[in-house]
Amino acid sequence: MKKTRVVIVEDSEFIAHGLEKILQSMGYNVAGIASEKAAALKLVEESSPDVILMDIELSSGGMEGISIAEEIKKVRAIPVIFLSAHDDDATLRKSLQAEPYGFISKPAKSRDIRAAIEIVLNKNRARIAEEELLRKDAILHAVCQSANNFFSENIFDTNIRSAIKNLGIASGADRVSIFILPDGDKTPSSVKKAYSWHKEGYGEFNGGGVVSEYSAISIHQECFNGLRKGAVVTGNHPGCGLSGGSGSDSDGKFSFMAAPVFLDEQWWGIVRFDNCHDSRVWSLSEKEALTAAASMIGSAVRHEIIEKNLRNEEDRYKYLYNLVRVMCDNVPDMIWSKDRNNCYTFANRELCRKYLFASDTSEPVGKPITYFIERTKAERPDDHEWFTLGDMSVKTDLEVMETGKPVKYEDRGYLRGRYVYLDVFKSPFFDSSGNIIGTLGCTRDITEEKRTRDEIKRSLDEKTILLQEVHHRVKNNLAIVNSLLSMQGRSVESSDIRNSLKDAEMRIFSISSVHEELYKSEDFSHIDADRHFTLLGEEIIGNYAAGTLILLDVDCKGIRLGLNTAIPVSLVVNELLTNSLKYAFSGRDEGVITIKAGKEDMPEKEAGGNCDSGMDNMYGAAERSGGCRICIEVSDDGIGMKNTVDPENTSSLGLSLVKNIVRMQLDGELTFESPDEGGTICRFCFSPENS
Repeated sequence: MKKTRVVIVEDSEFIAHGLEKILQSMGYNVAGIASEKAAALKLVEESSPDVILMDIELSSGGMEGISIAEEIKKVRAIPVIFLSAHDDDATLRKSLQAEPYGFISKPAKSRDIRAAIEIVLNKNRARIAEEELLRKDAILHAVCQSANNFFSENIFDTNIRSAIKNLGIASGADRVSIFILPDGDKTPSSVKKAYSWHKEGYGEFNGGGVVSEYSAISIHQECFNGLRKGAVVTGNHPGCGLSGGSGSDSDGKFSFMAAPVFLDEQWWGIVRFDNCHDSRVWSLSEKEALTAAASMIGSAVRHEIIEKNLRNEEDRYKYLYNLVRVMCDNVPDMIWSKDRNNCYTFANRELCRKYLFASDTSEPVGKPITYFIERTKAERPDDHEWFTLGDMSVKTDLEVMETGKPVKYEDRGYLRGRYVYLDVFKSPFFDSSGNIIGTLGCTRDITEEKRTRDEIKRSLDEKTILLQEVHHRVKNNLAIVNSLLSMQGRSVESSDIRNSLKDAEMRIFSISSVHEELYKSEDFSHIDADRHFTLLGEEIIGNYAAGTLILLDVDCKGIRLGLNTAIPVSLVVNELLTNSLKYAFSGRDEGVITIKAGKEDMPEKEAGGNCDSGMDNMYGAAERSGGCRICIEVSDDGIGMKNTVDPENTSSLGLSLVKNIVRMQLDGELTFESPDEGGTICRFCFSPENS
């Protein structure tokens, strides 16, 4: 058990040593003896005694003992028992000014000294206990007051600074600080001071920022383990490593009490109370109150973090909402969203202005479309051409929510007396869990587009009818010319003239057949090469192949010829077929004529395109690419023309016509070939762009 420490202040050396022996015999620890004021004050400061035996009358004369007691009382609450050889009323009254704990008349007896000391100690313990309870109540009151402040509208930093100030004043501490642990560091060697309060005359830690927590590894680990487990740690500098540096804290008159601050299960920081003028012993009740304070600070910090996250989310939501609002309000389409009760939750400016006729974009929120329909109809209740839209909107809203599938439709009717066409798209509105919470939609006024399309369609229909009539008349006129040539051929006796008239008749037929195909075509600008060459070939074979069985093989699938190309190409094919039928099968009963057409890449010197680079087999695609050309090959298995005629120097009208059309009109290439095994192959290629 710790012995009671007693300081004796007595100017008589004999009396002082006598008192020392008496006290030691009773089991007290005499911390020292002083005979004058300065020595007494220094001894009390250094030894921190539990009780002081003070002689009122010291050698300097007067009642200096009372003055010394008053000086001690200003800095330390140490019980003082006065000793005096005078017990008169005047001396007693004078001694009471220093509020002593007892008064013993000299010569002091052992039992009087023991009784006085024990009474003083009991009284002092009661006082200390009372002060501790009052301090605990003050700390808890400060905790409650601070907790209420944290739920006010004040700024968090203001509240927490006010809280540590109130806690410092209530606890009697000289300094209160809050330290924050580094994020993610499970064994920190330093902490960052976030907030601090101190009494006047007790400054901040040296450096003011990051301070060293510990001065000794063994104590460091002990303190660290205790705080991490949630325990309150106390110590006297330099005995424990929760020091804030050197200086005023290293002179031996320092003590601290620290508690961990937790955010739920996470250790967030430390709150520390410092006593900078003595080695204070922190009571259990003070530790309990500090634990409550640390818990309150942790709750406040956690609440602030949640509030900050909420504010950030709110700011982010506002930013995104405003961004969506600005985007939607700058779109010329009408955009909206509705809840499951068909009430608007969002409406852009265009919808409010053109359809709902709302005062602003907030008016539709919470209202169904029927509200605005009825309001608009009520403007002219007797006018049946004032407003007739809306029925499809209500119906499709229900359909989208029932099926969970989007719909697209065209609505039409009167909108404030103007007949309009609306292109409407609606889709279900899903929340993050996949539940339908309403509908989303957009509407575009396509009235002008509709009218423009109708006008264009009417114009095209008129042009189509006109083109049909033109092709029909051209075809009929050419048919009349053909009939005249046929009649003329039958009336002449010369076979050469008849053959020339027949050739002319087939040339006109090839032109007429193009108009026939265009007349039947849907777009009046292209004809199908496969069908056209089949019909043309069959007609020519029927006119020239009397007595000979000729098989026609046409392979031109996917090739379409434009209006400018079809007639010259048909004339070339006509001449080549006619030539084969006249000369290739002389003396034979049968033969085969083949017509092939396809697309191939242009030679590098002409174009660098690729016919296979994603193009369709349409003439128009080839024409646009500029990298393809059309090649047509007409061949037969007849006797060939190697030794009978030179195609490049022939005087034949038919072959001359072929060369002129291919090379001059089509700007193409023409080749003739007679293989050793027989037959003739004529191939010509041209670019649709040059036709």
